[in-house]
Amino acid sequence: MRMVLLTLLLALAAGTVTGCADEAPLPPPLAPPQRGDIVRVVVGSMPLRVRVVATHADRQRGMMGVRELADGKGMLFVYPKPERRQFWMKGCLIPLDIAFLDAEGRVVQIDTLQPPGEGGGNGEETRLSPPAVFALETRAGFFASNGFEVGTRVRIPPTVDPTKADP
Repeated sequence: MRMVLLTLLLALAAGTVTGCADEAPLPPPLAPPQRGDIVRVVVGSMPLRVRVVATHADRQRGMMGVRELADGKGMLFVYPKPERRQFWMKGCLIPLDIAFLDAEGRVVQIDTLQPPGEGGGNGEETRLSPPAVFALETRAGFFASNGFEVGTRVRIPPTVDPTKADP
């Protein structure tokens, strides 16, 4: 009886292994986002599609010249290490919310800024943030109108790797 049970278990195990071998191969792993890639982040429970900016030049350019930003869209600034950050509105044409995030994706500061007036200049500046690895820019009012505040968690895809960002 034991021999029959053992034979039956071995046959079942062999069938299971064979069945797994017939499955389609796994897709290749995703490459880290490249400059300008669009990724999906989730703020609290709300998804956003954001453009990744991880080079010094792209972070300097930011939203300069952008005339409109649709609901559900934004820009994710990625830095290689946590540091205190400050943004200004030079060349920005639309009001923005800027949330600074720590390495775990927790919001550590939120600022709403207006573009420069008729006189030009740099416009408003954010307060100097606590150490942040990410900055998330969205339409002005996004965070307040959705009840998001300091401590809100932003889920960022693991392919967005701050260690790959330019200093």
